[in-house]
Amino acid sequence: MRSLYDLHAEGGDEAKFAEQFTHQWHAGDWHAAEDHWEQLVVRMLRAKGLEMYSAESAMRQAEMYIRNFAETALPVPGSRCPLCGTSS
Repeated sequence: MRSLYDLHAEGGDEAKFAEQFTHQWHAGDWHAAEDHWEQLVVRMLRAKGLEMYSAESAMRQAEMYIRNFAETALPVPGSRCPLCGTSS
């Protein structure tokens, strides 16, 4: 699994996403954001439909689904992390 730190290091859209996820939903707490990112991706991996993919492909799909969800929700005023309910 790519961590938020990995995404941030990639620069561009990946870095922007990691910063938004961290700052908007976790008040700049990178540790909490990383923990919740990992938990969300793992939960997605347990969802139906990913078992037909290889392990690597399933991981990338889960990351993509969570990222798409977060990128849709983050711009919404008052949106909060689905795990902790925090927003900045």
